[in-house]
Amino acid sequence: MENKITDAEIVSRLRIIKDSPDRHIAAERLGVSVSQIGWTKQEAKTRKLTVESIIRDPLDKATAENTRLKAALKAALKVNDGAARVREEIYELSARTPAPPRGPRWTGRQIS
Repeated sequence: MENKITDAEIVSRLRIIKDSPDRHIAAERLGVSVSQIGWTKQEAKTRKLTVESIIRDPLDKATAENTRLKAALKAALKVNDGAARVREEIYELSARTPAPPRGPRWTGRQIS
């Protein structure tokens, strides 16, 4: 991979890697391959960056924040997708349309 990634993006990735239980989950959160996790760590070592590194360039800060937010959104969408699948597959909630509610039994008509 070429050196097109900024220092801020590397620091942002390092923070997500640190907060992840293993490299596979970190790669999933970042939307990159597992080999990119190793590359990121090596590149950080080469550039002498750590999780605590301070990024001074405003554009780099914005880029790093964007990377972090994309990862958070991806994780949230995955959780939401999992909940939708559970509703659909187990409880069959979104798969079938429920019948409209009926009115009181003594009226014998439906609520419209």
